[in-house]
Amino acid sequence: MSRKPSGQSGTWRRLLGIAAVVLLGTFMAASAFAASPNPGALYKGVGKNFMNNAPKWANEGTAKISFKTSADGSKVINFKGSYAYYCGAGTSTVTEKHIPISKRGTFSLKFSQPIKGPNGKINSTAYAAISGTFGKGGKQANVSYLIDYVFTGKTVKHPYSTSNPRALGCASWVRGTVKTK
Repeated sequence: MSRKPSGQSGTWRRLLGIAAVVLLGTFMAASAFAASPNPGALYKGVGKNFMNNAPKWANEGTAKISFKTSADGSKVINFKGSYAYYCGAGTSTVTEKHIPISKRGTFSLKFSQPIKGPNGKINSTAYAAISGTFGKGGKQANVSYLIDYVFTGKTVKHPYSTSNPRALGCASWVRGTVKTK
């Protein structure tokens, strides 16, 4: 009669089996949502507009989001997202002509731009981070964009991060969903 090994080797095999199941489930969940976009499509929608003028991100209304995809589906083109901001109490838009789309159906871009005040001199830098993931067979995308105005003379360690709103300058963060027909 032979005996099965006991102790650590059996436990190790069970842990490896559990880890394999968890990894497979994570991969399947991620791939179930991510999809290729519809080529040459117009996507429109709305998002919640959050501001960092409180200890936590505060929902301050809605914002409009729109973009097209290139004819071959490899780029987001003519991205336009509105947002409201509390410093100066106004509204504006973030635009970008081209954002590459990965083979996984995601897109992201970070950039900064100096901003001139009413006197014509640079008074701040706007940091922008735009990202999204296509889903539902390419018929929709979840979109997020952050705009952080950091005024001249101020320093922000991570101007593209949404994890600590109080550590940013004057920031607005929009999260929403866009759809195509």
